[in-house]
Amino acid sequence: MNADEYAYLKNVTLGSWAWEFARRWPQYEDAHADHRDGALTRTKQSCGMEILELSRPEPDAARFGLSFFVSPRRTCLDAPIFWTEEANHRVTTVDVRAVERSLTDRCLEGLFNLSRLTCRRSLFIDHDGAQHLRIVYCKRSIQLRCEGDSLLLGDVDLRFMLRFFGPVDAKIETLRRLKMVYDGFLPEQPAGPQWTSTALGLRDALIALDVHLEGGSHRDAAIVIYGETDGIERYKSPDESVRNRMRRLRKKGLALMQGGYLDLMNPARSGGGSLIPAG
Repeated sequence: MNADEYAYLKNVTLGSWAWEFARRWPQYEDAHADHRDGALTRTKQSCGMEILELSRPEPDAARFGLSFFVSPRRTCLDAPIFWTEEANHRVTTVDVRAVERSLTDRCLEGLFNLSRLTCRRSLFIDHDGAQHLRIVYCKRSIQLRCEGDSLLLGDVDLRFMLRFFGPVDAKIETLRRLKMVYDGFLPEQPAGPQWTSTALGLRDALIALDVHLEGGSHRDAAIVIYGETDGIERYKSPDESVRNRMRRLRKKGLALMQGGYLDLMNPARSGGGSLIPAG
Protein backbone atom coordinates (compact mmCIF):
# COMPACT_ATOMS: atom_id res chain seq x y z
CA MET A 1 0.00 0.00 0.00
CA ASN A 2 1.22 3.51 -0.82
CA ALA A 3 -0.29 6.98 -0.96
CA ASP A 4 -0.27 7.04 -4.77
CA GLU A 5 -3.03 4.42 -4.76
CA TYR A 6 -5.38 7.13 -3.47
CA ALA A 7 -4.66 9.59 -6.29
CA TYR A 8 -8.02 8.82 -7.90
CA LEU A 9 -9.66 10.69 -5.01
CA LYS A 10 -8.24 14.06 -6.03
CA ASN A 11 -11.04 16.51 -6.76
CA VAL A 12 -13.88 14.13 -5.88
CA THR A 13 -16.95 15.38 -4.03
CA LEU A 14 -17.81 14.87 -0.39
CA GLY A 15 -20.45 12.37 -1.51
CA SER A 16 -17.68 10.31 -3.10
CA TRP A 17 -15.63 10.49 0.07
CA ALA A 18 -18.69 9.34 2.01
CA TRP A 19 -18.96 6.24 -0.18
CA GLU A 20 -15.25 5.43 0.21
CA PHE A 21 -15.66 5.29 3.99
CA ALA A 22 -19.04 3.55 3.88
CA ARG A 23 -17.90 0.70 1.62
CA ARG A 24 -15.15 -0.21 4.09
CA TRP A 25 -17.57 -0.66 7.01
CA PRO A 26 -17.81 -4.36 7.94
CA GLN A 27 -21.47 -3.82 8.88
CA TYR A 28 -22.15 -2.56 5.37
CA GLU A 29 -20.25 -5.44 3.79
CA ASP A 30 -22.28 -7.94 5.82
CA ALA A 31 -25.59 -6.26 4.96
CA HIS A 32 -24.63 -6.17 1.27
CA ALA A 33 -23.76 -9.86 1.34
CA ASP A 34 -27.23 -10.65 2.71
CA HIS A 35 -28.87 -8.96 -0.30
CA ARG A 36 -26.89 -10.44 -3.18
CA ASP A 37 -29.69 -12.55 -4.60
CA GLY A 38 -30.42 -10.87 -7.92
CA ALA A 39 -32.99 -8.27 -6.83
CA LEU A 40 -31.24 -5.63 -8.94
CA THR A 41 -31.04 -5.98 -12.72
CA ARG A 42 -28.91 -3.85 -15.03
CA THR A 43 -29.41 -3.10 -18.71
CA LYS A 44 -27.56 -0.72 -20.98
CA GLN A 45 -29.24 1.24 -23.74
CA SER A 46 -27.64 1.88 -27.12
CA CYS A 47 -27.09 5.50 -26.07
CA GLY A 48 -24.89 4.27 -23.22
CA MET A 49 -27.29 5.00 -20.37
CA GLU A 50 -27.48 2.34 -17.69
CA ILE A 51 -30.90 1.37 -16.34
CA LEU A 52 -31.09 -0.33 -12.94
CA GLU A 53 -34.33 -1.89 -11.74
CA LEU A 54 -35.07 -3.21 -8.26
CA SER A 55 -37.61 -6.04 -8.05
CA ARG A 56 -38.25 -5.69 -4.32
CA PRO A 57 -37.55 -3.11 -1.59
CA GLU A 58 -34.23 -3.08 0.25
CA PRO A 59 -35.13 -1.09 3.38
CA ASP A 60 -31.88 -2.08 5.09
CA ALA A 61 -29.96 -0.03 2.51
CA ALA A 62 -31.60 3.14 3.83
CA ARG A 63 -29.82 2.55 7.17
CA PHE A 64 -26.62 3.33 5.30
CA GLY A 65 -28.12 6.28 3.39
CA LEU A 66 -28.50 4.34 0.12
CA SER A 67 -31.46 3.60 -2.12
CA PHE A 68 -30.13 0.09 -2.74
CA PHE A 69 -27.04 -1.94 -1.94
CA VAL A 70 -23.95 -1.32 -4.07
CA SER A 71 -20.95 -3.63 -4.14
CA PRO A 72 -18.32 -2.42 -1.65
CA ARG A 73 -15.64 -3.48 -4.13
CA ARG A 74 -16.56 -0.62 -6.48
CA THR A 75 -14.84 2.73 -5.98
CA CYS A 76 -16.58 6.09 -6.10
CA LEU A 77 -15.48 6.48 -9.73
CA ASP A 78 -17.59 3.63 -11.07
CA ALA A 79 -20.12 2.68 -8.36
CA PRO A 80 -23.79 3.56 -9.13
CA ILE A 81 -24.27 5.38 -5.84
CA PHE A 82 -27.85 6.54 -5.27
CA TRP A 83 -28.08 8.30 -1.91
CA THR A 84 -31.45 8.83 -0.27
CA GLU A 85 -32.75 12.37 -0.03
CA GLU A 86 -32.49 12.16 3.76
CA ALA A 87 -28.80 11.24 3.60
CA ASN A 88 -27.73 13.75 0.94
CA HIS A 89 -29.62 17.03 0.88
CA ARG A 90 -28.41 17.74 -2.65
CA VAL A 91 -30.69 14.99 -3.93
CA THR A 92 -33.58 16.94 -5.42
CA THR A 93 -37.14 15.85 -6.23
CA VAL A 94 -38.72 16.91 -9.51
CA ASP A 95 -42.14 16.25 -11.00
CA VAL A 96 -41.95 14.79 -14.53
CA ARG A 97 -44.78 15.59 -16.91
CA ALA A 98 -45.23 14.28 -20.44
CA VAL A 99 -45.91 16.92 -23.07
CA GLU A 100 -48.62 16.58 -25.72
CA ARG A 101 -47.16 16.29 -29.20
CA SER A 102 -49.19 19.28 -30.35
CA LEU A 103 -47.50 21.44 -27.70
CA THR A 104 -43.95 20.11 -28.01
CA ASP A 105 -42.84 22.42 -30.81
CA ARG A 106 -44.13 25.47 -28.99
CA CYS A 107 -42.33 24.83 -25.70
CA LEU A 108 -39.35 22.70 -26.78
CA GLU A 109 -36.80 25.14 -25.37
CA GLY A 110 -37.98 24.57 -21.82
CA LEU A 111 -38.21 20.78 -21.97
CA PHE A 112 -35.83 18.09 -20.74
CA ASN A 113 -34.67 15.11 -22.76
CA LEU A 114 -32.23 12.50 -21.48
CA SER A 115 -30.81 11.93 -24.95
CA ARG A 116 -29.34 15.44 -24.96
CA LEU A 117 -26.98 14.59 -22.14
CA THR A 118 -23.55 13.48 -23.34
CA CYS A 119 -22.05 12.63 -19.94
CA ARG A 120 -22.48 9.39 -18.01
CA ARG A 121 -25.98 8.82 -16.68
CA SER A 122 -27.84 6.09 -14.85
CA LEU A 123 -31.56 5.67 -14.27
CA PHE A 124 -32.59 3.71 -11.20
CA ILE A 125 -36.19 2.46 -11.09
CA ASP A 126 -37.32 1.43 -7.62
CA HIS A 127 -39.56 -1.55 -6.88
CA ASP A 128 -42.60 0.75 -6.80
CA GLY A 129 -41.74 2.45 -10.09
CA ALA A 130 -40.16 5.60 -8.63
CA GLN A 131 -37.32 6.93 -10.81
CA HIS A 132 -33.94 8.23 -9.71
CA LEU A 133 -31.57 9.86 -12.19
CA ARG A 134 -27.82 10.14 -11.60
CA ILE A 135 -25.64 12.24 -13.88
CA VAL A 136 -21.85 12.06 -13.55
CA TYR A 137 -19.43 14.64 -14.96
CA CYS A 138 -15.87 15.64 -14.05
CA LYS A 139 -15.90 13.45 -10.88
CA ARG A 140 -19.09 15.21 -9.78
CA SER A 141 -22.64 13.94 -9.76
CA ILE A 142 -26.21 15.21 -9.83
CA GLN A 143 -29.03 13.10 -8.45
CA LEU A 144 -32.74 13.64 -8.98
CA ARG A 145 -35.71 11.81 -7.54
CA CYS A 146 -38.35 11.86 -10.24
CA GLU A 147 -42.08 11.58 -9.64
CA GLY A 148 -44.89 11.46 -12.19
CA ASP A 149 -44.29 10.31 -15.76
CA SER A 150 -41.31 8.40 -17.14
CA LEU A 151 -38.10 10.19 -18.11
CA LEU A 152 -37.82 7.70 -20.98
CA LEU A 153 -40.74 9.30 -22.84
CA GLY A 154 -38.41 11.77 -24.55
CA ASP A 155 -39.25 15.46 -24.20
CA VAL A 156 -40.72 16.04 -20.73
CA ASP A 157 -41.41 18.98 -18.46
CA LEU A 158 -39.54 19.03 -15.13
CA ARG A 159 -40.98 20.87 -12.16
CA PHE A 160 -39.04 21.45 -8.96
CA MET A 161 -40.73 20.10 -5.83
CA LEU A 162 -39.79 21.64 -2.47
CA ARG A 163 -40.66 19.28 0.39
CA PHE A 164 -39.05 21.09 3.31
CA PHE A 165 -37.10 24.29 3.78
CA GLY A 166 -33.91 23.18 5.57
CA PRO A 167 -31.65 22.29 2.61
CA VAL A 168 -33.26 24.54 0.00
CA ASP A 169 -29.92 26.15 -0.95
CA ALA A 170 -28.40 22.73 -1.66
CA LYS A 171 -31.33 21.81 -3.90
CA ILE A 172 -31.18 25.08 -5.82
CA GLU A 173 -27.47 24.43 -6.38
CA THR A 174 -28.33 20.99 -7.77
CA LEU A 175 -30.77 22.53 -10.24
CA ARG A 176 -28.19 25.13 -11.25
CA ARG A 177 -25.64 22.43 -11.94
CA LEU A 178 -28.21 20.37 -13.86
CA LYS A 179 -28.96 23.33 -16.15
CA MET A 180 -25.24 23.93 -16.67
CA VAL A 181 -24.57 20.30 -17.62
CA TYR A 182 -27.70 20.08 -19.77
CA ASP A 183 -26.58 23.14 -21.72
CA GLY A 184 -23.16 21.56 -22.27
CA PHE A 185 -21.13 23.81 -19.99
CA LEU A 186 -18.92 21.25 -18.28
CA PRO A 187 -16.20 22.62 -15.98
CA GLU A 188 -12.64 21.85 -16.94
CA GLN A 189 -10.54 19.71 -14.66
CA PRO A 190 -7.77 21.78 -13.06
CA ALA A 191 -4.34 21.24 -14.58
CA GLY A 192 -2.08 19.26 -12.27
CA PRO A 193 -4.74 18.78 -9.58
CA GLN A 194 -3.55 19.32 -6.04
CA TRP A 195 -5.01 18.10 -2.79
CA THR A 196 -7.05 20.63 -0.84
CA SER A 197 -6.39 20.66 2.91
CA THR A 198 -9.80 19.09 3.57
CA ALA A 199 -9.31 16.36 0.96
CA LEU A 200 -5.79 15.64 2.23
CA GLY A 201 -7.14 15.19 5.75
CA LEU A 202 -9.79 12.78 4.46
CA ARG A 203 -7.23 10.89 2.40
CA ASP A 204 -4.91 10.45 5.36
CA ALA A 205 -7.83 9.33 7.57
CA LEU A 206 -8.75 6.79 4.89
CA ILE A 207 -5.17 5.54 4.74
CA ALA A 208 -5.00 5.22 8.53
CA LEU A 209 -8.29 3.32 8.44
CA ASP A 210 -7.13 0.95 5.68
CA VAL A 211 -3.89 0.23 7.52
CA HIS A 212 -5.86 -0.50 10.68
CA LEU A 213 -8.32 -2.78 8.86
CA GLU A 214 -5.39 -4.72 7.48
CA GLY A 215 -3.91 -5.14 10.97
CA GLY A 216 -1.21 -2.48 10.63
CA SER A 217 0.14 -0.10 13.25
CA HIS A 218 0.27 3.68 13.57
CA ARG A 219 3.88 3.45 12.37
CA ASP A 220 2.73 1.59 9.26
CA ALA A 221 0.20 4.35 8.55
CA ALA A 222 2.92 7.02 8.85
CA ILE A 223 5.07 5.12 6.35
CA VAL A 224 2.24 5.01 3.81
CA ILE A 225 1.39 8.69 4.24
CA TYR A 226 4.93 10.14 4.32
CA GLY A 227 6.95 7.45 2.54
CA GLU A 228 9.18 4.85 4.19
CA THR A 229 12.25 6.92 5.05
CA ASP A 230 10.46 10.14 5.99
CA GLY A 231 7.67 8.24 7.74
CA ILE A 232 10.03 6.32 10.02
CA GLU A 233 11.99 9.47 10.92
CA ARG A 234 8.86 11.48 11.63
CA TYR A 235 7.37 8.67 13.71
CA LYS A 236 10.52 8.43 15.86
CA SER A 237 10.58 12.18 16.53
CA PRO A 238 10.77 12.99 20.28
CA ASP A 239 7.89 15.49 20.06
CA GLU A 240 5.54 12.62 19.09
CA SER A 241 3.53 14.93 16.82
CA VAL A 242 3.27 12.33 14.06
CA ARG A 243 2.40 9.57 16.53
CA ASN A 244 -0.40 11.72 17.88
CA ARG A 245 -1.56 12.58 14.38
CA MET A 246 -1.72 8.89 13.43
CA ARG A 247 -3.89 8.22 16.48
CA ARG A 248 -6.22 11.07 15.55
CA LEU A 249 -6.39 9.92 11.93
CA ARG A 250 -7.31 6.37 12.88
CA LYS A 251 -9.97 7.62 15.27
CA LYS A 252 -11.35 9.94 12.58
CA GLY A 253 -11.31 7.19 9.96
CA LEU A 254 -13.17 4.77 12.22
CA ALA A 255 -15.77 7.41 13.12
CA LEU A 256 -16.37 8.28 9.45
CA MET A 257 -16.65 4.62 8.50
CA GLN A 258 -19.09 3.81 11.30
CA GLY A 259 -21.81 6.19 10.08
CA GLY A 260 -19.98 9.50 10.31
CA TYR A 261 -19.68 9.56 6.52
CA LEU A 262 -23.29 10.76 6.39
CA ASP A 263 -22.23 14.01 8.05
CA LEU A 264 -19.91 14.75 5.11
CA MET A 265 -22.95 15.29 2.88
CA ASN A 266 -24.76 17.59 5.29
CA PRO A 267 -22.90 20.92 5.63
CA ALA A 268 -25.03 21.85 8.65
CA ARG A 269 -23.58 18.91 10.58
CA SER A 270 -20.14 18.55 9.05
CA GLY A 271 -19.21 22.21 9.36
CA GLY A 272 -18.15 22.55 5.74
CA GLY A 273 -14.49 23.35 5.17
CA SER A 274 -14.32 22.13 1.57
CA LEU A 275 -14.67 23.91 -1.74
CA ILE A 276 -15.87 20.66 -3.34
CA PRO A 277 -19.66 20.05 -3.32
CA ALA A 278 -21.24 17.01 -1.80
CA GLY A 279 -22.80 15.56 -4.96
